[in-house]
Amino acid sequence: MSKIYPKSVIDQTELLIEGLQETNFFEEYEIEDLTFVRQYLNDLLLQKFYALKSIYFHYIPILIA
Repeated sequence: MSKIYPKSVIDQTELLIEGLQETNFFEEYEIEDLTFVRQYLNDLLLQKFYALKSIYFHYIPILIA
């Protein structure tokens, strides 16, 4: 079963991968298949996305008051 990622997470993952490709990171470490990289970054950024979202919603009552 595959996960569904928010568009913002996918966009950030692609930006990170593009940056790493521009610096030849994957060539230097002989990484040809980016499937694992993409999955790992999506999972990591999804965790950060939810963490920030929960912090934001936790402090909304304080900001409104």
